[in-house]
Amino acid sequence: MRPDENLTPHPPLRNHSEGELNTPLREDGEVLGVRFFERIGLLGAAFISFDTAILAWRQGPVFVYPLSALLSLAAWIVGIAASILALNTPFHRRWSWLMLVSMIGFGCTFALVNVQDAAPLTLPRADNEMIGRYALAALKSGQNPYSWNFSDMVRVFGNVGDERTPLLDGSYQNRLTYPALSVVLLWLFDRIGLGEARTIDLIFYIALISLIFVGTPDRFRPVILLPLAALKMLTPLALSGVQDVVWSALLVAMLLNWRRPILRAVLFGLAISFRQQPWFIAPFLLIALWHAPGTARDRLRRAAIFLAISGGLFVLINLPFALNDWEGWRLGAFEPAYAAFNVYSFGFGALSTTGIAPFPRTFYTIIQLSLLGGAIYLYARHPRAIGHLIWLVPPLFFWLYYRGLPNYWLFWIPPLLAAIVLPRGTDGRGLPRPYPMPIVVGTRPAASAIYPAASVTSVIIVALILIGDLGLAAHYLSLPPAITLTYAPPLLTVNYAQIGQLDVRVGNHSGRLFKPRFAVQWEPNNQALPWTILNGPESLAPGESAVYTISANEVPTKAIPIKQAAQVVVSDADGDYERRALATILPDTTPSRVDFDQIDNADFRYWPLDWDVPQSWLLQPTAYVEAHTTFDSSAPQAALTLTLDNPTLDRPPADDPHELTPIRLTQTITFPARFSIWVNPSEVMTEPLHEAYGVEIDDGAHHLWIVFGGALHTIDHLAIDASAYTVVYLPAPLDTWSLQPIDLAGLYTQIGWTLPNPSPRLRYGVHYQAIQVRLSLIGTSNTRIESIWHFGAIVSDPATADFDRMIGAALDQMLITPTARPPGK
Repeated sequence: MRPDENLTPHPPLRNHSEGELNTPLREDGEVLGVRFFERIGLLGAAFISFDTAILAWRQGPVFVYPLSALLSLAAWIVGIAASILALNTPFHRRWSWLMLVSMIGFGCTFALVNVQDAAPLTLPRADNEMIGRYALAALKSGQNPYSWNFSDMVRVFGNVGDERTPLLDGSYQNRLTYPALSVVLLWLFDRIGLGEARTIDLIFYIALISLIFVGTPDRFRPVILLPLAALKMLTPLALSGVQDVVWSALLVAMLLNWRRPILRAVLFGLAISFRQQPWFIAPFLLIALWHAPGTARDRLRRAAIFLAISGGLFVLINLPFALNDWEGWRLGAFEPAYAAFNVYSFGFGALSTTGIAPFPRTFYTIIQLSLLGGAIYLYARHPRAIGHLIWLVPPLFFWLYYRGLPNYWLFWIPPLLAAIVLPRGTDGRGLPRPYPMPIVVGTRPAASAIYPAASVTSVIIVALILIGDLGLAAHYLSLPPAITLTYAPPLLTVNYAQIGQLDVRVGNHSGRLFKPRFAVQWEPNNQALPWTILNGPESLAPGESAVYTISANEVPTKAIPIKQAAQVVVSDADGDYERRALATILPDTTPSRVDFDQIDNADFRYWPLDWDVPQSWLLQPTAYVEAHTTFDSSAPQAALTLTLDNPTLDRPPADDPHELTPIRLTQTITFPARFSIWVNPSEVMTEPLHEAYGVEIDDGAHHLWIVFGGALHTIDHLAIDASAYTVVYLPAPLDTWSLQPIDLAGLYTQIGWTLPNPSPRLRYGVHYQAIQVRLSLIGTSNTRIESIWHFGAIVSDPATADFDRMIGAALDQMLITPTARPPGK
């Protein structure tokens, strides 16, 4: 008798007969639990169907493909039907298969939408999908795919290239980087006309969820797919061309066929021949086979058969490619172990991705290996206590990876589910039973029988691993930065909405030559894409620093949206991960981005590329005065310089401001009751004016000049000329930056002006009524051929985004013009 035959598993659930609709509750509550799971499963099927309906309607081009609208309608009907069944009694338990149908329907709809939306430069394609398709073409033409460089894939597939894998030297991954089954499988499916990565993804996605659903005991079958449905990223990733769903499905099939030694070894051999991820579960499977009941000879035989078949299959598939080009195959199949990829992680590596902790790649590799080694040791010593927890080790291993992409660890969840729901206490030849162990009816096992006490040695080893990892982390946190990186405005924009070029300063504080390479990542959590160096030295010696001009090189997907935070990343082209620095560019949160009524680009931070005027501002020169603006990087805060050149100036000074013709930097805004401006006057404003430096307000009926000058006027002074401009003199220290408040509403009251009526305004595509004025920064001189004027940032009313204030202002405007109507009405 086998050692586990004295343990009786749970009594089997009684199946419903063919026509049975419901079963009375038994005293042990078993049927009640089954019916509860079935109802939850039906509700889950309803929610998935509703999600499918929304997906087909919102993302399917229903005007071009009416099939999307029909699919949406069908999904709504299925969802409503599943909801009614879940909330109604009685119902046949076979309706629980709606959960599987709804998951398959969602996957098929997602795949269909991808096909319908496919067009050049629109459908995102992962680099391994493009490389795989390219490699298939090479294989069909008799070439070894591992011998080819696939850098041309972006042009061939009409792709924007933002989902390629960047390297630290500024290049991209360009070779086949997986074992050979990935391209062999494409070739096999191509023989029957299905040689597309996304087609294979869909086939294996359906196979994966079907295997899990069918292989689950009846009691848990209605709810087993809910965790996969809750992982909203799983289906899009599975069907995006990355093909990780293939090895995940093979591992699930291996688990469900664990009693068949030959088949399980074949399935595992196929999995390790397709991707590298399954390699990391191999030691645990061998340990499980060794600890299964039997003599030492039986154990050796089981392990040897498994290793020979799975390893032999790997060699059989890969050997022709390796013999043809050993170096190319080696570099491709093992590239993740040595290639200098950029730092990008959805897991623990996010500490470095975001700059929270400057851990290099070495740190993550060490803690990964310590986890793997410690887990192998503990499982070898305590297999019954750990049980199927071994399936948590590979996803944790990749979660700790410095490049822990979601597909590296997310597709370990299906094998984990399959391991959890394996029939209990029935396998005497394979994996140790999951815990808690099946119990004898009417008894409860002692805790010591389920979880053996850990040995002192195991505790010491785990403690040493943790202490070592924490000590390594403390070491790296204590190191001074080897590289520093800062950026300075202006930020040059493209399409008025994206930053496409900027200047950064890099300092090399390490003891070796540094070859900087730049990349930019922006939220929400996009990987750092390489930017081009337009200007700057090729390398920096120890102790040197330099300014670099970097550019997105007119690639829209690399440019930074001005409304989102971003980080500039400088890395070492030679692949040293300890020499890396980040500079964070905060999103544009100026009031103009929050309140439609505020001044746009009030701090002159953004300048359109190849323009000499700040974004959202218009320069209005005169016929005889040359004018240009530049960003003033020497000012303590954001500022610009207005330079005027009047070579025709040959007449005496003007007698009144009416004869002064200023150069204006202007934009139309809503009437600002109060605002402030940073000024730095270089001349005294006289009366009458011979030079003018300040702000002009033009509401269509009145012209107000607010000029700033030094010692002549120690108090505010108002000069009114009904035939010309009304001038307000405000004192400001000469040749010094100062923030000057302006109470525009108070000035209007003091002068006796009334506000103009609201007029139609268009802002960010929104039409509304507002009291508008034209605000201009002005500078002019009738005494100097060349004059230079400095303007700092304009600070808006701090009541920005005060909804009560804005609603009150809108109601006041309606009272002023009760007949006003929105445009087009």
